[in-house]
Amino acid sequence: DVDDVVLCSMMEACLRTGHLDLLPEIIAWRPDGLTLTTPLYGSMIKAFGQAGRIERVWGFWQEMISKDVQPTAITLGCMVEALVINKETDAAWKLVQEMWEDESQRHLVNTVTYSTLLKGFSD
Repeated sequence: DVDDVVLCSMMEACLRTGHLDLLPEIIAWRPDGLTLTTPLYGSMIKAFGQAGRIERVWGFWQEMISKDVQPTAITLGCMVEALVINKETDAAWKLVQEMWEDESQRHLVNTVTYSTLLKGFSD
């Protein structure tokens, strides 16, 4: 039986090489579900954002939150970047505001987050 570490490594390889089409097949190897880590969620968000698949980006973000996987500053940065490069800067701004308003999440918002937002608003 293939474990999550091996599957996550295979998924990372697909993401880095742009083979997003192989991800469903890899995930299917674990019919009982695959436990994604915060860094892997960030990678998935980044890769699907670069591919213009914004619906999948939001899907990963919502799945991560619903499974109580805590985002990091890097994961938030991946999400903001994915939104900005897909001309969803207003949604990125709203997300950052929500994170800032939540005392437990405020530390995730940093200068990189704001710099990405500024880039989006200047386009």
